Amino acid sequence: MKIMASSEIESQLYLGQQRILSFNYLSLKAKQNSDCLKRQL
Repeated sequence: MKIMASSEIESQLYLGQQRILSFNYLSLKAKQNSDCLKRQL
């Protein structure tokens, strides 16, 4: 097992955070869309 450089670890954490944020954003948008659809019905 090779030891990662701290900058490499930070970039991995940053990418993970970006994925989590974009996933949260997409699920929030999906929830808003479904709420709009329910109102229209």
